[in-house]
Amino acid sequence: SACWQCGQQGVVLKKCARCKNAAYCGAECQRLSWKQHKTACEVPLEEVCLKLEAAAHSEDWRGILTCEGRVEDLLDSILVDQDMEQKESDAACAGILDMFVSGHVLMIMDKRWSDESLLRFGKLAERRFALLANMELFRTQGEAMSDVGSAFFNAARLQQAATYLERARAVGAAHGFFSVESKACLGLGKVAVAEGRNAEGVAFLQNALAAAPLSEEGPGIFMDEMNVLGTLAEALF
Repeated sequence: SACWQCGQQGVVLKKCARCKNAAYCGAECQRLSWKQHKTACEVPLEEVCLKLEAAAHSEDWRGILTCEGRVEDLLDSILVDQDMEQKESDAACAGILDMFVSGHVLMIMDKRWSDESLLRFGKLAERRFALLANMELFRTQGEAMSDVGSAFFNAARLQQAATYLERARAVGAAHGFFSVESKACLGLGKVAVAEGRNAEGVAFLQNALAAAPLSEEGPGIFMDEMNVLGTLAEALF
């Protein structure tokens, strides 16, 4: 084989560390080739998938979001798999999207978001919601909406937070998922209090308390009740 830039043969070639496809006789040829090569230079999808999974496992939001540019490639690789049934395909795509959504949530917790990243976050979340609805995983969908709403609250985007939390509350109410409804009401109470609507906030928090004992999660929900009581106390005093 020959150097991709100068065509020299019979020398030891070093492959591009990123795509592991292009090969050059030296650093100077690689530098000269970069302007043309960069549009085709991509890390193999298998490596992207492994990197994404490892970053998600270690909750490394930077590692997760460095893979975000390949999200469409990752999803397409699932959608074209003829051996997968629709539910399997939806579940796999939802899993990919969940990792990217989680990466954005972690970035917000680290206070490193931007307007552009929040826009991408919302779009990824909506695609995941749609897949969860297709699979009729309404509890997971409601919990996901509530988590996204909480993330927007932490990013001080109160209107967007309220929209997602209202949707989560509606899903919980429609399907009798009291823990989902309680969590959403708690979030809506926090939004209302943050906006200075204390009376409305207290009403939401009382609704959260009312739904919590009915939760299908059992005794563990009382920890959530304590959180609700703490927020209610802040609103009242």
